[in-house]
Amino acid sequence: MWGIGCIFISCVLFIHLGLGEAIERTLQVRFVLLRCVKCLTFWSVLAYSLVHSLPVEVALCAAFVSAYAALWMDIPLAKLATLYENLYKDMDAEEPPRPSATAGSKETEGSEGQESPLPKL
Repeated sequence: MWGIGCIFISCVLFIHLGLGEAIERTLQVRFVLLRCVKCLTFWSVLAYSLVHSLPVEVALCAAFVSAYAALWMDIPLAKLATLYENLYKDMDAEEPPRPSATAGSKETEGSEGQESPLPKL
């Protein structure tokens, strides 16, 4: 059962972190299994269960339950990601502009007689 739990968590995080989409962009293919948390979890748990000699009925039951649980685990992760993006966007907008490093410096050698294109503060 620990193996099924590890596969379940791995599939949810794989989709949540966007690794499936990155693979699709890199390989330039569309593969639904890499975008759907339920599909990826179902087929991964089913394959794992059958490889480890679980009866077909038990393997199917574990795969369906894991796929359903993966959907419910993905929903709060998506909500938290949206909340994080909104908070980060708000914090980034409130950050005051930083002063330029050259705005307050004196004229350098070789530029005597030339005016700076930047307005003086």
